[in-house]
Amino acid sequence: MDALEQLRLARRHTKSVAEQGVVEAQLGYVQFLLDNRSEARYWWTEAHKHLSSEVERLIEEASDIKVFKSRRSATAVVYFYPAGIFVIAKKIRKVQRAERARLALAELQPVLTGLSQSLLAADGESLGSYEITQGIAHWELRKVYPALPAPS
Repeated sequence: MDALEQLRLARRHTKSVAEQGVVEAQLGYVQFLLDNRSEARYWWTEAHKHLSSEVERLIEEASDIKVFKSRRSATAVVYFYPAGIFVIAKKIRKVQRAERARLALAELQPVLTGLSQSLLAADGESLGSYEITQGIAHWELRKVYPALPAPS
């Protein structure tokens, strides 16, 4: 079984959108090495699409640390002491989930930028790079056009 067949098999067995995107990126790299540029571009575009949707989901998760919608509900929970214990536990879980999402973002952002640079080097076209920044109360994903120039 050659590398392409193994990667296609791996793609069918992925468990998440991020895994699927990484396998598709690898398919693109193998196709590029085999001098199938149109196939490489197809797989890189698919990988970029899947990884972008995963990054957007992770940004939403990284920004979601609020337990209450208003200050009044927070005051009410403090006033009714026993319920506050459950709220604190929920807040801790949300903060932990947000931190895991931030770590995943830090891993995926270079992959997306690498995909964009690969397309730029191969075809002179780019899907754009991503920049992930922390706003005042949330994380933001900003697309940067054109992608950073390919290293020489």
